[in-house]
Amino acid sequence: MANSTRFFFIDEQGTLNNDQEWLLRGGFLIDVHEYLKLNRRIKKLNKDSFNEIVEIKWSHISIAIYLKRNKKRLSPELGYLEKFSIEQLETYLDSFFKIVAEFDIKVIINVSERTEVVKFIKKQDSFVKMQLQNLMQRCQFAGQDEKFVTILVHENENTSKDDKIKKDVYKEIINSDSFIKDYNLIVDNLFIEFSNLNIGIQISDFIIGAVSATLRGYETSANLYKKYLKSKVRTNKKDGSFIGYGIVTIPNPNSSPAMTQKIGTILS
Repeated sequence: MANSTRFFFIDEQGTLNNDQEWLLRGGFLIDVHEYLKLNRRIKKLNKDSFNEIVEIKWSHISIAIYLKRNKKRLSPELGYLEKFSIEQLETYLDSFFKIVAEFDIKVIINVSERTEVVKFIKKQDSFVKMQLQNLMQRCQFAGQDEKFVTILVHENENTSKDDKIKKDVYKEIINSDSFIKDYNLIVDNLFIEFSNLNIGIQISDFIIGAVSATLRGYETSANLYKKYLKSKVRTNKKDGSFIGYGIVTIPNPNSSPAMTQKIGTILS
């Protein structure tokens, strides 16, 4: 019997149709009441740091730091960051993840290397289904272990067609998963939210961004990951392993052991 409710906020990065090396979809689990506290803390940080309520994106901060390091001008979209130094932006990132790490969250992310995925999966819709299915299974398993129900909240993507695909796939998985007989600990509707209206999605954006940049070898992101996020990744309670629990690879370890080992080495 479930005795609490948690949100699972989901963001994504990359598709089979672009040239990004790493493809990720996932985010973090958090108790509903704890989320309300985290929400207030991040909103206050953003207001104190930037003196205005705007949507702060991982990509905005990381690109601004890169451009400033290389003495290049920021685009108009990043204009609100013009007056901040690299040190100030890096301090903000550290403060952001320090706040997140104070809360009892569990990070669960699908991670794939695009060159490996396309050997097995040709259609983006099929890939999205596998990603969502893996995330839903982990939420169900975690709920069984710790007695909670999960509400999944996914970032709105580019088009209504993309969001319809996600909702249709979600319903399909709920009704007929070949691995789980009954998703009795997951609410049967996938909620779609705009990132600028949802702090949980914004936090997932930062988590996905930091993990992606760590995989790509960026030192600042790797330091943030190791300092604040690594301990938050869901693990096997028996042996502490995280592949298949908090970091889920597509294709699976049996199909692509080299990719899985590479991911495990970088994120360990």
